Amino acid sequence: MAQKNSSASMWIFIITAFAVFALSLTVVTQDYVRKSSVAEAQKIEAELGHSTLTRINSMADDWYLRTLDKWFGKQTLKNWMSEDQAQREREERLLKQNSRVVKWGQERKEALLDLGYWILRRIALFLIWLPLWIPLAALAIFHGVNDREIKKTDFGYTSPVLNHWARQIMSLVSMLTVLLFLSPVAIEPFAFPLMMGFWAIAAGVAIGNVQKRI
Repeated sequence: MAQKNSSASMWIFIITAFAVFALSLTVVTQDYVRKSSVAEAQKIEAELGHSTLTRINSMADDWYLRTLDKWFGKQTLKNWMSEDQAQREREERLLKQNSRVVKWGQERKEALLDLGYWILRRIALFLIWLPLWIPLAALAIFHGVNDREIKKTDFGYTSPVLNHWARQIMSLVSMLTVLLFLSPVAIEPFAFPLMMGFWAIAAGVAIGNVQKRI
């Protein structure tokens, strides 16, 4: 039963994440993406400092350029056209006849690139917090293990209910964190450490209540 619930939750998360990204790609305009991205950058600068923002932008710029070079290179729409002159002329006429569709596709491509850069910058922001996140997770796991060992020595009760809900919270926080990467709205820089804190607390509770085996 638990495995079925976990599988259902995973599918719900995948569908939700895909829906959020698809909605962002088809509805959100390039102008909105850029304004929201700038607003988020200003929040990062105000709360974490200019040097941190510069470091984050530098990481995101490097990843963005490498991704563009790997996926797109120097390819343009005309590079994909036929080399046969007659066929190429027919393709060019088709593009002119569907200029609105081509224009819309161009706008969506630019919006996708801007969204991609935004996501990469959020990944860089997440990585900036790793020096805090790794010790926090290690302490939570250490506390949970010791708590369970104490319960084993004094016959303390390990709650399967607490263990279950703590694991559910860990899954929920992990899913929300991924959705934060895809969300087309400016987020607070401290959203990621807040999620890390909830995950670490839940991890400690879950490990501390793993059922004892006699």
